[in-house]
Amino acid sequence: MKQEKILVYCGTNNGMGLLNMYQYFDKIYAFDANPEKIEACKKMFGNQNKFTFVNAALHEKDNEEVSFFVTEIGQFSLFVSLF
Repeated sequence: MKQEKILVYCGTNNGMGLLNMYQYFDKIYAFDANPEKIEACKKMFGNQNKFTFVNAALHEKDNEEVSFFVTEIGQFSLFVSLF
């Protein structure tokens, strides 16, 4: 029996990092706290059943609310404010 290869990808951004590796995995769980980035990835990969996209921040503590900031250029997201 073939063992299923699973990728947990944290911080999908625009999905370009996934382009280089998604074909090597059977199931992919892709996380990003920025809903615009998740939507972009769904458009890029959404027709493939191997993907599960999760619009959520990953944090070391359970059930703790964190602040989330998106930079003005929309390229990066942070848990801490730069200013």
